[in-house]
Order: sequence, then C-alpha cells, then structure tokens
Amino acid sequence: TKAMTGHTLGAAGTIELALTTLMLKLQRTAPSLRCSIPSDEIAMLPDAEPVAIPGNAALSTSLAFGGSNTALIVRKIEETEQPENKDILNAQITISAFASLQAGEPTPQKMLEICRKYGLRRLDRLTQLSLAAADAVADAVSNCKDTALITVTSYGPAVTTCKVLDDILDFPEEEILPTGFSHSVLNAAASYIGTCLKIHGPTFAVAGFEDPFREAVELGRNLLAGKRCSKVLIVAADEEGIISRAAEKLRTGSAPVFTEGAFALVLGTEENGIALKLTDAVSGERLLSCGVPADFADQLKQKAEKITLCKLAKPLWKVLF
Repeated sequence: TKAMTGHTLGAAGTIELALTTLMLKLQRTAPSLRCSIPSDEIAMLPDAEPVAIPGNAALSTSLAFGGSNTALIVRKIEETEQPENKDILNAQITISAFASLQAGEPTPQKMLEICRKYGLRRLDRLTQLSLAAADAVADAVSNCKDTALITVTSYGPAVTTCKVLDDILDFPEEEILPTGFSHSVLNAAASYIGTCLKIHGPTFAVAGFEDPFREAVELGRNLLAGKRCSKVLIVAADEEGIISRAAEKLRTGSAPVFTEGAFALVLGTEENGIALKLTDAVSGERLLSCGVPADFADQLKQKAEKITLCKLAKPLWKVLF
C-alpha cells in the first residue's frame, strides 16, 4: 500500500496542510501549543493569541522525505460561482493533443535525451514512462500556466517499492539509496512532470483497478467546467512487474493486460479541438491496465472528428484460498 498511500511523514504533512488551509481561509495564525513556556532553542517567540496574517499563499516542507527537498506552495483561490451539475455534465470539452507509448517505449536513447533536456537522472521506470508521454504533448500546455495535472495508474511504482524493501532486507541502512525510497510513492511521477513542464494548476493522482482513466477524464471535465484551470493534462501509466502480472491473472470479465506503457491527453475547451463525448456504452478491451480503452486510442490515431470515451466493463476478481 505504500506506493498508493504514501508513508507516515505524509500524515504529518497532511496535518500541517489542513492547518495551513484554515490559516489562509481565516487570515490568522493559531496559538502555539505550550506558548506559556518559551524555549531558548527557538529563535522566535510563540504566539500566545491568534495573530492576523496577510497574504494568500504559504510554503510547506513537511512533505519532504527520503532525502528529497520537496516543497509545497498552498495558495488561496478566490471563490467563484460554481456551475450546476447539469452544466458540468453538458460541458463541451475538446482534445488538443495526445500521445501513446507502447511496450518498449521510450527507448533508452530517447529517455537519455529527455533526461538531458530537463537535467534529470536516476528516474524510476514509472516516472520515465509518465514523463516521456507528458513530454510528447508538452507544446500543447507550454503557454498555459494554470494547467491542471492528473496522473493515473493501477499499480503505481510497485516495482520500485519492492526493490526498496529488498534493499532494506539485503543491505545495511547506509548503503540504501534515498532516491529509490523517494520514488516509491504514488505522486513521484507527478512532481517530475509538474516541475519539468512548469505546471502550476491543480494536481491529482488517481489510482484504481476498475476505470481510473475514465474517472480522471470526468475530473478534468469538472475542473474545466468549474473554471479551475484552462487546460488539463492527463497522464496514465503502468509498468510491468511481478505484482501487476499476478494481479492481472486474477482479473476476469476483461482481457488481462501484460504490458507496460503510457498515455497522455490534453483537454481544453477550444472550439478547434477534437470534440470528446463521454458515453455509458461499455468497452471491453484495455490498452493499459489503468483503464485506457483500446478503441479510444484507435479513434485518436485515426484522427476522427469526434471521439467517444466508453466505460470499461467492471472486472471480476478470482478469489484465492
């Protein structure tokens, strides 16, 4: 579950994030715990009473882990009039760019070029797949600073997580690379994509086994209809590993997917884009285990004027005793 939910430091960061959100909303700080007992080790005096604060943003480093220097900026967004549910469901969204990476892509040479382009090294495989797909559509979001980013996966960086656990068992603590640990959480790929493409809009990580790609597209539609962003970049990726192969063998009702790959999609509201319609029809074949329908990718490759995104058949799982 670590690849899906993070770790204990994430819990501390979440607590601070909730407190920071309240402070930005109320425009004041909360009194410090045990404020009546100052400490010589703390350079600043604690707040005994609530203190008014200006500004609409805060910087947090409580989500840093595994030797990384992760920083999170939280910004207060002014409330806007929200559309009705029927307006969201009827909102017209279009596709301005897409990219599909099959098994074996990106090649080592292509990945080397991407790493040199952005000054990166030591990327895990899931991040490589996700970043390569995002880089292929980077031009479509290059001039849009409020682009929303949604990453989609079924198994996350499970291969990296298992390797880190093996290293913990096989090697002394000082010989374990912190980069592997920091890549073993679900949102690692999103952080690289956001940094490399300079994306500053809302960011989400969607994980699931049934139809997470469809859920991500619906989320993107809601963000566009609610005017939370101008464009949405959706990056779906899964890598092949011992866990994904075992899990796919247990899935019935739809063909198992024993491959890895990535798929990137840019959504917007431009009239000159390819119209996208979400239907309740059911499609059985998956391009990737994380839910990209095979016929959806085929429609895009054939450059159809209108694209239809169907639902995937809900998988049934074999029960092992």
